[in-house]
Amino acid sequence: MSAYPAEAEDAKLVDRALQAMANHDLPTAEGILRDVVSRTPAGYVHQFEEGGQLHIRFWSTDEFVRYVTLPRAAPLKQGVLHIANAYPRAYYHLGFLFVQKGDLAAALQWLDAGLRLESHPMLRFEKGNVLLRLHRFDEAFRLFDSVVAQGDEIAPATRAMGMRGKGFVLIERGSLDEAEAVFRASLELDPDSGVARNELRYIQNLRGGGRRTAMQSVQADLSSAPPQCFRCGTTEINGGKVVNVKGQTIYACKACLGKLTKKWWEFWK
Repeated sequence: MSAYPAEAEDAKLVDRALQAMANHDLPTAEGILRDVVSRTPAGYVHQFEEGGQLHIRFWSTDEFVRYVTLPRAAPLKQGVLHIANAYPRAYYHLGFLFVQKGDLAAALQWLDAGLRLESHPMLRFEKGNVLLRLHRFDEAFRLFDSVVAQGDEIAPATRAMGMRGKGFVLIERGSLDEAEAVFRASLELDPDSGVARNELRYIQNLRGGGRRTAMQSVQADLSSAPPQCFRCGTTEINGGKVVNVKGQTIYACKACLGKLTKKWWEFWK
């Protein structure tokens, strides 16, 4: 088996769609992503062996580096070749776009299609997000927990995202003590998470009789207010982005945005 002929170009198209999303051009992004998934090969596999090497479709270079450097009881017996991931990523971002459009049923269809190709944590996270919005709390919790259960197989920051997802579910269930414990545990893996700290403050507010607020992930125009970057404190936000989480507005300047380990639209997690 060899890499699908159009795959490398389709991976570049997914990156182009992400740039369109960053530029607030969601219709263009959707069109590109729909075009990419229309070429999803039958019999798609996440990895295969060929020429004495293991070929794996990674979502990022960081994933590849982590895979080949991860401590193992037995060393890898063959080389690992990084193939740029196109189709599962495209399904993931289509799911995200339809969440933003408010069409949760369509979002689930796109995400489930991606999960049939690969059970990547980001696909599970976004599906968990949709299930949470649909108040299907048990299903959402199991998805988030399935990522956490992978342990050292995945990056600490990714495990922390799964913990935060569990924490969101626990808040919605009213299990504030458990939620607090989960968010505190997530900070041990991702100590710089402003989201976890905001959620801990939100829990304390609820305990004091505060009002519940809806969770949302939005892209916004930063020109109408004097925002301050959550990371460095600068008010020079030109070219930056904002995420609103349960009424907490989090800004990132352009410089700090480039240092985030997640895309801005994933930051709430």
